[in-house]
Amino acid sequence: WDVELVQLEGLPGCEGVLLVIAMAGTHQIWAHAITSITLTHRGKSTCYSAGVTWRLAGNGVEGNKNNSYPHNASFAQPSGLSYDGERTVYIADSESSTVRALDLPSLAIKNLAGGGLDPTDLFAYGDVDGKGTEPCGQETEEQANYSLVYYFCRREVEGKTGVLQQAEQRGLQ
Repeated sequence: WDVELVQLEGLPGCEGVLLVIAMAGTHQIWAHAITSITLTHRGKSTCYSAGVTWRLAGNGVEGNKNNSYPHNASFAQPSGLSYDGERTVYIADSESSTVRALDLPSLAIKNLAGGGLDPTDLFAYGDVDGKGTEPCGQETEEQANYSLVYYFCRREVEGKTGVLQQAEQRGLQ
């Protein structure tokens, strides 16, 4: 599991401070309101009082399914989180060997790197530089605009483009 503090200022239809929680055991992403929170999803605003915890994304079924409806997405032991400071929380979904992106204004979940096309195949991972479904991943750690990815190798994913490469190629040790 992991936690990430997110300040929602400047996002359309969102305001407040929340703690995003990767819940590996339940295959979900939860949120805890540090301050009162307003989230607007598909035109519907929902307000959460400070101190309230709720399921932000994930249906609880182990898998690797992306979806524009956050409760229809599935995760496979999400274990690392990184917020880009703008609108995206990156999720290292360890058992599916993927890095996923949760867009906070829309709450849509999409694949950034790793995994495969079949959402039930949790063993579709690779160790290749590039973009898309080949790279591997397990936990994230924010550094500049990069999410660093660890599995059997040390790799990094550039958050805005989804390009993955060996961390050592950029001088990171």
